[in-house]
Amino acid sequence: MATSLAAAVAAAAAKAGKGGEATQALALRERAIARADDLSGVRVENAVLAAFKELGTKPDRARRAARVFNDIAGQYPTALGKAISKKEREDDPSVGDSDSPEAMRLVYGEIQFWTFALTLEKIRVKYGGLQEPGGTFVDIGAGTGKPVFAAMLLHEFDKVV
Repeated sequence: MATSLAAAVAAAAAKAGKGGEATQALALRERAIARADDLSGVRVENAVLAAFKELGTKPDRARRAARVFNDIAGQYPTALGKAISKKEREDDPSVGDSDSPEAMRLVYGEIQFWTFALTLEKIRVKYGGLQEPGGTFVDIGAGTGKPVFAAMLLHEFDKVV
């Protein structure tokens, strides 16, 4: 994913006529960010797997779901969601400039699959929820919809929105 994102950034910059050293620096930066995200994800996954063990549950379903989730979500890196969000804020006259109080309240972030999986598992094990299939999961965010896919893969909701 890191290489493809860097290649996409470089291609977009070249198409816009911004080649050369700036393009290479941007591509290197994106590769470094993606690598840091990968390393952080491994640490989070290991910590969550330990937490599953503490809850006395096996993470088999979560592991299978994680593979599918990564196949889906891997096509939409966080950098893409942030870029779309930034563009929408820049195009919205009600937001004002980037230093305005309105703009400062608008923040883009995404879930990490493993912490989301642990949250649902704790609801099930510690609080008795999600014991049976059914219910509705609603993602009230305005991003790339990753919580919807994660919820769908981790529990048999009747509806995910």
